[in-house]
Amino acid sequence: MTANAIAPALIDGTDMTENLPDGVPRVPVGRYGRAAEVADLAMAVLSNGYLAGQVLLMDGGLHPT
Repeated sequence: MTANAIAPALIDGTDMTENLPDGVPRVPVGRYGRAAEVADLAMAVLSNGYLAGQVLLMDGGLHPT
């Protein structure tokens, strides 16, 4: 048995974006993620029996440095 994980970053309307410090870089896609987008990906992962052992980044192109 394997597990998959979704790793969201900067989802609008959550504690992630409530008190961001100055100097947070702009997200390359031009906006923060949406909770519905995380849910959509979760449903896709759950319905796919062939995806195994993956960590799926949802970061809008913003990579940690």
